[in-house]
Amino acid sequence: MYSVVILNSPTSEAFAEYHPLFLEGLKNGNIGLCKWNEDGMTIDTALPELRELTDDKEDWRAIIVRFADEEPMAGFKSDHRNPYDFDEIDSWEEIITESSNPLIRLTQMLGGVPMPEKRFQSRKVIEPDKAPRMVYEPVDDSERDASYRALSRKYEFDGKQPTSIILITLRRGYRPEDNIDASWEYHKESYSSNFWKHNHYPSICRFLVYDFSVAGPVQKTADEFGFWTSVMLMALNRIDSSTLQAYRLYAIKPTFDKEDMEETFQRTIDRLRLSRKTIRESMKRESIAQISSEPELPDYGYEVSVELDLPRRKESEVSGKGFKMTSTGIASDIAAWNTKRRNAEESLQENVRKAERILDQEAERMKEFSVYDPEEVKPLNEYQREDIIRETREYYRDIVEI
Repeated sequence: MYSVVILNSPTSEAFAEYHPLFLEGLKNGNIGLCKWNEDGMTIDTALPELRELTDDKEDWRAIIVRFADEEPMAGFKSDHRNPYDFDEIDSWEEIITESSNPLIRLTQMLGGVPMPEKRFQSRKVIEPDKAPRMVYEPVDDSERDASYRALSRKYEFDGKQPTSIILITLRRGYRPEDNIDASWEYHKESYSSNFWKHNHYPSICRFLVYDFSVAGPVQKTADEFGFWTSVMLMALNRIDSSTLQAYRLYAIKPTFDKEDMEETFQRTIDRLRLSRKTIRESMKRESIAQISSEPELPDYGYEVSVELDLPRRKESEVSGKGFKMTSTGIASDIAAWNTKRRNAEESLQENVRKAERILDQEAERMKEFSVYDPEEVKPLNEYQREDIIRETREYYRDIVEI
């Protein structure tokens, strides 16, 4: 079954270190990760990614993970033996109100608002020739029923609802002897086993805790690994309905084959070391090859036919005809020479301008047809840019300059 693992911000940060445990399930499409915004007051604001994750699923289950709480969830105190049994809970005796507790509110959004119990009031009936008797009549709860319907409409989810909601919470500072001591204390049944009822959890919720040790950093790492392994196992495996019963609190703790784990971890470390060595050697070979070999320019050549009207030779030359070896009119000869030279230079410059404009036009046309896929275009290094600029200038001189 597809599982949506729901995480708040601090839990997501702790999850990041153990993300590889979930890679197989994420890759195979058996697990989805959904961010939980504790301030959200509707399903779309509390779980903005849920629709995208579940729209194409036949059925799915929600797994709400609480490794750490953020505000305002951290402000709600609970029984140290049961992190799902909170001290401050709104009474539903007179009217159904929206819970200020983000966890309870989220479960009601996913599983529906629990229907309040029907209330009855007693009335003494005295009839002639009969013994007095007590009858119980339903109380008019029209206002409470209206508030129930209003809250249910607010939490309506037009997508597929989960088949079950599994809550996994870290329990800190719990001692098993606490339950032994508590067994001698007097307590009402409604407060000992009916926490789900006075906290207003939906009936499809299943409650699990993972006990965290208060030992040193090594044990802390082991506990964190065990916690996230438990989450992963719950998300990947189908849980029989008889295994996790409603309205009960379960402690979860995975067991590991330490010898098998040690062997597996050692093989993984050996492969990682070999991979690191191979990558370093490959990088060293590539570095040496780049230093020893001159980088080649990519071939982006594109031939374009350009029709140029080359100037006639006589238009760009000054003829010596008309000038004698000796002349009596030196001033007039110099003036005539300067005029012819100026005409030739202007004619040549005009032809050069025409050639430049034709080349510019052809270059623009070439750009329209010169399209490369992004995979074919690679950035040039410093030396390649220098070479391509030099070649471009040489092409320009060959075409334009005389």
